[in-house]
Amino acid sequence: MGADRIEYFGSLITAEGSRPLTEKVEALINYKLPSIHDLRTFLGLINFYRRYLKDAAKTQAPLHEILKGAEKKDHRKVPLSDDIRRNFEKCKTDLMEAALLSFPRTGIS
Repeated sequence: MGADRIEYFGSLITAEGSRPLTEKVEALINYKLPSIHDLRTFLGLINFYRRYLKDAAKTQAPLHEILKGAEKKDHRKVPLSDDIRRNFEKCKTDLMEAALLSFPRTGIS
């Protein structure tokens, strides 16, 4: 007895490939614009799925800049420039539209 699909370590794995689990994606999509501490947590969570996200490092770079020099438990509000807001929302949109990663096909000439 085989399974058509399996949930494993935050991903849905099928015969076609793998993608992030819907409920995990929804939790990140509903993330509110955070404090510095929450931004650090958000980036850690979304980086778990970076292999599914095109240009993740480029999109997240302005958000990581905010964390430079900040304490780990810094609860100040994130400075809300248009660039920061846009990149934060793009991280969530990119995750919603995450690619299906196909498995390598061997034996094909």
